[in-house]
Amino acid sequence: MKVHFYSKALDHELDFYSNAIKENDFIKFKDESLVNTEISLKKENESLVFKRTGDTFMDVIFKKGQKNIGKYKSTNGLEFDFEVDTKYLYFEDEKIEFAYYLYIDGELNNIVKIIVSFN
Repeated sequence: MKVHFYSKALDHELDFYSNAIKENDFIKFKDESLVNTEISLKKENESLVFKRTGDTFMDVIFKKGQKNIGKYKSTNGLEFDFEVDTKYLYFEDEKIEFAYYLYIDGELNNIVKIIVSFN
């Protein structure tokens, strides 16, 4: 399966295509924006489990109208918790779209919109 990952934030934009596989209800694909890193997505009821593994680790759950704590860690020793406030989250047959406010140390750090489409 092919995946198109598009992310727009206040300070950057990512747009890439990758090959994806489905494994244990997760859709997994290489994060083309980072070295040796994979993205895994899983719909759980009305929530989205979002993980990055490899040289960059990130783990967070997105749910519309809800704030959740996530974890970030990189191989260069950078490690911190962050908070996401999910503004919207839509699931379609071949697309996931969501937007959130990202807070680090209680301060708004970024506003992000992500669209992931599959075919």
